[in-house]
Formats: sequence, C-alpha cells, structure tokens
Amino acid sequence: MSKWIKSLLLAVLMTAVLTVNASAAVTDTYVYDKDGNTQPAPSPAELSYVIKGETLGIGRWNSPQDLCFSKSGALYIADTGNNRIVIIEKVGTSGQTVKIIDGFLNDGKPDTFKAPGGIFVDDDDNLFISDTENARVVKLSPKQELLQIVHAPADEILQADFAFKPTKLAVDAYRQMYVISEGYNAGLMEFDPNGGYAQSMGAPQVVKSLIDQFWANFQTKAQRERTRKYVPTEYSNVAIDGEGFLFVTTAAYDDSNGEPTPVRKLNAKGLDVLNRVGNPVGDKTGNGETYKGNSTFSDVCMLSYGDFAVLDQKRGRVFAYNSVGELLYEFGGPGNVSGTIQQGTAIGYYDNRYYVLDASKMQIDVFELTEYGRLLGGVAKARTEIDFETEKALWEQILARNVNCTMAMRGLGNAAYKAKNMPLAMEYYKLAGDREDYSKAYAFVRRSWIENNIGIIAAVVLVVAAGAVVLSRNKKRIGRFISRHPQVEAVVYAGRCATHPLDGFWCLKRENCGNAVAATVLLLACMAVNVAASLGTGFIFNTTDLEKYSIFSVLYLVAAVALWTICQWCVTTLMNGEGRLKDIYTATCYAATPYALVNVFAILLSRVLLINEGDFYHVLVTLAMLWMVFLLVCSVKQTHNFTMGKTLVAILITVIVILLILFIGMLVLALSQQLVDFIGDLISEAASAV
Repeated sequence: MSKWIKSLLLAVLMTAVLTVNASAAVTDTYVYDKDGNTQPAPSPAELSYVIKGETLGIGRWNSPQDLCFSKSGALYIADTGNNRIVIIEKVGTSGQTVKIIDGFLNDGKPDTFKAPGGIFVDDDDNLFISDTENARVVKLSPKQELLQIVHAPADEILQADFAFKPTKLAVDAYRQMYVISEGYNAGLMEFDPNGGYAQSMGAPQVVKSLIDQFWANFQTKAQRERTRKYVPTEYSNVAIDGEGFLFVTTAAYDDSNGEPTPVRKLNAKGLDVLNRVGNPVGDKTGNGETYKGNSTFSDVCMLSYGDFAVLDQKRGRVFAYNSVGELLYEFGGPGNVSGTIQQGTAIGYYDNRYYVLDASKMQIDVFELTEYGRLLGGVAKARTEIDFETEKALWEQILARNVNCTMAMRGLGNAAYKAKNMPLAMEYYKLAGDREDYSKAYAFVRRSWIENNIGIIAAVVLVVAAGAVVLSRNKKRIGRFISRHPQVEAVVYAGRCATHPLDGFWCLKRENCGNAVAATVLLLACMAVNVAASLGTGFIFNTTDLEKYSIFSVLYLVAAVALWTICQWCVTTLMNGEGRLKDIYTATCYAATPYALVNVFAILLSRVLLINEGDFYHVLVTLAMLWMVFLLVCSVKQTHNFTMGKTLVAILITVIVILLILFIGMLVLALSQQLVDFIGDLISEAASAV
C-alpha cells in the first residue's frame, strides 16, 4: 500500500473519531422559555482545570463516589475503590497539600475501610465516613482519631433481613446524623449524637390513582406483594443547608401519578417544604436525541443564599436552581471531550467553583463560574439582603446577555412592581408568560383607571341605557326596515333559532325563513370571532401562541362544518331523513350563532377580569359551547323530522363516521409520507449506483 493511501486512510480514521467524540458531547447550554421549550443561553460555568490522582502523586482514583468541603475549604474525596479518603487542603492554590486516610486505630488495633461510599465534614472538622461494605459509619476527629462507630440499628420496626449498607450521610448542627442505606426505601435513617437509632424520616410518598386503588381490591395477596410500582424509591444522596434543612435526591422516579419530586427539602419532621414556584426535575424528556427519559440525579449541593445545584448522572449535566425551584442555568453534557461528564457521582461547590466527581474518567472536573453565572448568583444575594436596586441592575445585565431568560423578565417585572410602576411590570410579566403576577399588577391599573374615569364610565352607562330605550321604542320601525331587506331578515332569523330552536329550525327548512347565503354570512361571522378570540382575548386568559399563530388556521371551522354536513347527510339519508345537503349546511351555520354572539362578550370580558375572577369568563365560554351543541341537536331533529331518540342515534353514528374518516385520513397521510421517503431513497440509491 502506497504511502499516500496510508495517509489518506489515517486522515479518514481521525475524522471519524473526532466526529464520534463531537457527537457524543452535548455541551450547549440552554434555558427553558415560558412555553417549556429549550432556548440557547450563555455558558454559566467553564472547565477551569482537572484534578487527577496521578497529578496529586497518590496514584489513580478507583471508582470515587463522593466529595465534600470542610468549612475552611479543604476538599475531601471518598476514593471508594482504593478504600481510602483523600484530603486536599488549599485546593487549586500553590500551597495545595494532600493527605490520605486509609485506616485508623480501633481499640489500639489498626482498622481499615472497605468501599467507603460517602463522607461528611461538620463545622468542627470531624469526619464522618459511610464505610459501606463494613456496614458502619465511622466518625474521626480532625487528627484522624476514632470518635465513634455506628453499626446497624437494632429496632423492631426494621425488617428481620435488613442489611445496613450506608452509602451517603449528612450531620446537622445538633449532631443528628442522617444516613442513606443501600436498598432502604423508607427515607433517611436518623441517628442521635450517641449513635442510637432514632427514626426513619422523609420517606418518598407515592399516590395511587383511583383506578389502581379500585383494582387493588380484587387482587390476591400474592399479586399485591408483586406490585412494585408504588414502592417508594430510595434516596440517592443527601445534603444540608445553612438553616439545617435536608436536601435529598431520588435517582429514579415515576411521574405517572402526578408531578415528580426528585429533589426534596425536608424539615425536622421529614416534610417536603421546598417552595415550588418551579419544579427542579432536570430534563423530563431530554434535550436533543442523545438521551431520553427523566433525569437521574446522583447528588445535590448547596450554593449561596438558598440556591442549590443537582447533578444529572444520565446526561452528565449540572442544573442550578434558586430557592423556589426555578432553573437558573445548566452546563456540562455527556461525552469524552473536555468539559463533558461521563459518570458524575458527586458534586461540590466552593468559592464560585463547581467540583464534579467523574467516576468513569477517574477525575474531578473543576468548573468556574463565568460572569453570567456570577450575575445569577448575585441576584440571590441581593434578594436576601432586600437590595431591590441591585437586584434590578443585575436582572438588566442578565437580560442583556440572554434575551431568552424568562427569570430576568419576571425579575424586572418584580422590580417594577415594587417600584409601583404597574404598567411596566405588566409588560415584563407578559414577556415572561407570568399570568398570575400580571393579574396582580393589572388589579392596581384597573382600580386606578376606574377611579380616574368614573365620569366617563357613568356617561357610557347612560348612553347605553338611552340607546336601549330608543331601540325599544323604534322596534316596529326597525322590524319594517329588516323586512324590506330579505337577506338581512334571513341573517336576523338566527336569533329566532337560538331562542326558540324547535320552532325556529322547523320553519327554517319548511317555510324558507333562512337561506344558504345568510348561513354563509353567519359562518364568516364565526370565523371572524374565532380570529378575534385568538388575537384579542386578554393575556390572562389567552392560551394562543401568537408567535406561531396563522390566520389561516381559522379554516378548520370550514373543514369542521363541511365534514359534519357531509357525514350527517350520508347517515340521515340511510335513516330516511328529510333534510337535503343544503338544509343541513344552513341549519348547522344557524346553530353556531351563540358561538359568535357569546364569544364577543367573552373577549371583551377577558380584557377587564383578573385571574381570580376567571370563573365568569370560563362559564361564559362554556355556556356558548353548550348552547351551540343543544342547537345542533335541535337542528338535526327538526331538519330530518326525527324523534329525539332517533336524533341522538343519528348524531352518534355521524360522530363515529367523522372519527373513522379522520383516522383513515391520518393513516393515508402517514403511508403517503413513507411512500415518498421510500421513492426518495430509491432515487438516491439509483443515482449513487450510476
């Protein structure tokens, strides 16, 4: 083989390797917008350096499982596979020193660790070690002298075959110890300062649906014992904040029975007290195509001023949240290249740096906060210190760097709200999609407007009342005007159908009180109201995505009327109905009159109501739909001269036919798409063969 061919093959091989590595690394940072979609965001943290055992002169790490910081900033690592604890003092500085603890004296005799999986350092620099395979927790003094050993608890509540295998732990200011034991799903095991077992606390709660509770009554004992779906999952890690609250993570969770809570903040009673404005769940469906399914949290660490971060082992990502569970940022990603995380087992935070323990790469990745990340951290500080001006300035800087940050929009809205600039607050809340806070600000604007325009309001009421009186006194004249214009009279007849449906629809067909032209006018009116509802409904009640809205989407009303008319004609013809295709179309459009009339009032009402007054709006919209459905039933009955029973049967069959047509249509569309793709592949293969 010639030299240039070898070089070419080597270049192709290197390109393939780099392509695989690049595709395996998903490091683009993102945030979620108001609609729950991912949007690009500036990087909040960047890889600063890597800590490896070889560079420390202590040999290669072996499956490290945990790390933590002491109050003075010393970094402790549980080098699980090497059965030792490594201490790095003044980490990352020129004065960095390394110590190794691989044993201790126990009653004057040497003792060693066996797969230590968790570590914790209290404020007095006492070291607590989950000596997993030795089934104990070891407490050492700052001088590595043995202070205490906690063995498996002897308690009647625990099962007879319970095996104590402590993996992670935390200790509060009162020296109460909270331990996670492998295979134990009843929460945290709490031990008193003397090492005595106190209780199990904070067990993850599970909720059965009503259907599952019903079927459980018919299951045998063996079937109920085999049912594992509702068994609580065990915690994967535990941390403690400055106020003594415990933060726990669950590696696997089921969200089929409600909103998942893979991160919980436990008080002394074991109750979850996390204020969930947001819900810290990481990625529920995945970002991109690399990983699917829910995030798998392996650890949680405390940041400053109530913020916290969790480590997603499945995706190799770090998610940071504020004190109410709103996503601040994320970084990292799976892969083999620099800045990615393959198997993150533990995370720590100290002095604006994240320390991520990667058991697969056998290293600690140190990520330093960027200016953007520090700005987000500064917000928590300003909020805690009640420094509104600083908080506002920080949000403005954040929004200037990331226009997709809904938190910044909401933060500026809060700043405007506190400054009593309600119109500006409403603008920011609207950008953030925050309807609840928008309603609070709008309440002040509405009250102020009413107070300042009470005279105008009174004048409008008087004009409307006078107009009503004039119309009532000129009722006959208006009637004569309408009668001289047949098409206007035909359109106005829709009111008769709406208020007296049985007589109205009977005369509509048999006495020619309406016609197809008027019906088309009514259909166009419904289409216009539909567009107005999408564009003009008040923000608080408007669920339309205006950025993606197309005015042509209103054509679905035409398609719906056409499908209903044709399918009803096909069914009623076989049932000896008297209505023609034209009659069915006309009656259907006349039956839709309440939709147009009532929704006009609903649109106007939506622009003045607050969110807690929304029942008035929703009742009005629901009333319009129910009224229209009732008129459709009456239109079928009177148009075809059916009994009520026969009418309901005809409507049921019509609906079934419509569903079948829609199903067949979607099936044909899917098959057509596959056929087009198949033909495209054939053409591509034929072209490549030539």
